[in-house]
Amino acid sequence: MEPIIKFRGKHLHRHEWIYGGIGKDWNNNVFILPNENWSKGGIVEKDTIGQFIGRKDKNKTEIYDGDIITVNGEFPKLVKFIPERAAFCIANICDLNNQYQLDIWMQPPISWWEKMDIDVIGNIHDNPELLNIN
Repeated sequence: MEPIIKFRGKHLHRHEWIYGGIGKDWNNNVFILPNENWSKGGIVEKDTIGQFIGRKDKNKTEIYDGDIITVNGEFPKLVKFIPERAAFCIANICDLNNQYQLDIWMQPPISWWEKMDIDVIGNIHDNPELLNIN
């Protein structure tokens, strides 16, 4: 299977998600252009950019850096690219005085993704409340 390199980010003005290739303009703005229709692309908020990890959940939803997932219906976990490991990892999310703490980064092997019941339930930009465990 050939890897798919794709990104998402929230449009700077319309605040809707854009999916596609990524680039920078002359003013150092980051933009995303969908492959199928460049006119739907635009400048995105830099802090919302996430890369497709090459995997889909049980509903065939693409999983991106910054997504919040459940594994086998249990506690939310955060998907994040960890530069020190040069890999997408997942972390348990623990409640610490009403603030989330990332605990135990794990770089699952490829076979793990096929065996687990993974469900994208949101992301850190649209659903920060999912990080609060009460």
